[in-house]
Amino acid sequence: MIVIGIPTYNESDNISILTRKIDSVANNIGLEVIIVNADSASTDDTANTFMSTPTKSKKVSIQNGMKGKGRNIYSILHYTADSKDTEGCVLIDGDITSFDESWLVNQAEMIRKGYDYIIPTYARNYQEGNTTNHFAYPLLGIHFNGVAPRQPIAGDFGLSAHLARHMTKQRWHDYAYGYGIDIFLTLHALCGSFKCTEISLGKKLHKPSFGKMIPMFREVAASYYGTAQELFHNEVIHSTSLDQVDTPKLIQAQPLPVDTIAERKLEAMNIYVDIESLITTTLSPLTRVTKELWVDVLIAHERMAAGQVDPRRIAESILPWYLMRAVTYLEDNSNADEATDEVQQQFTLAMRQWNHEASHH
Repeated sequence: MIVIGIPTYNESDNISILTRKIDSVANNIGLEVIIVNADSASTDDTANTFMSTPTKSKKVSIQNGMKGKGRNIYSILHYTADSKDTEGCVLIDGDITSFDESWLVNQAEMIRKGYDYIIPTYARNYQEGNTTNHFAYPLLGIHFNGVAPRQPIAGDFGLSAHLARHMTKQRWHDYAYGYGIDIFLTLHALCGSFKCTEISLGKKLHKPSFGKMIPMFREVAASYYGTAQELFHNEVIHSTSLDQVDTPKLIQAQPLPVDTIAERKLEAMNIYVDIESLITTTLSPLTRVTKELWVDVLIAHERMAAGQVDPRRIAESILPWYLMRAVTYLEDNSNADEATDEVQQQFTLAMRQWNHEASHH
């Protein structure tokens, strides 16, 4: 039996459709599931909408008084860890509109093959996933010597019951209860000698979140630095058990309106002026961040994490650089092939530079 966990906050317009799809797929493939909705005190009746959706599979509703995607996942992992005869759980974001039968089939198969952590890779629009492309992916590359999941904060992970139990026993920091949950889970799985694998799951569509870019990045970055301070030790290159798949290329999209990019650029320039950066720089104003400059900035902030600077302070310091990096990347790349190359070159550059500096310390 497998737990299907859906974390939600105000998803009453989508939860019923998603629950019916999951139930229908589970019945079609003969998979016994319990569908668990963990909801953060939604104001739109998400929990009741979920419970009143007719399904053949058993449903469980967990209501959390406090907001936070990570808080909901914490509840789902506890439910999984405490349930008898559970092989594991599959997490599915409550705002997903592209749920496909192959998702459940592949995730369940990997849990049954003995994998502890299953990381999806999706074909994504090249303008999306900036926190992944410019932050999480290159940082994991430097710590795991290039053996890094292409989409370490994709969400929709599969976890064995063994890993679910392990995660309930870890110390959860504040950032892990929000958007920082995905990087928190991935780092623990990769550093904890668990058997990890990627799986290709085609396209992923969800409600657009470009507007949430700043609060999401703040939480992901603080979670990364806070978790890294606990799990990484100085210059050690971590070896991990990760079976990789060919990453789908980034896919073409309509060019973003010039105004949208200009707004982001102005925002980055203003934040850069307002905050006290932890790195000394003569750049004023900040108008472009190339991949070369970004790798320097990324590594400088990584050194601070090793020096035990407050994770929130590091996240705040790197924020304007990250925003401008995303803007420069969107200005410089008008098609998906160019963008794919740029992200890979940046990944390789970060790894080379980190290893070069480590060998000279």
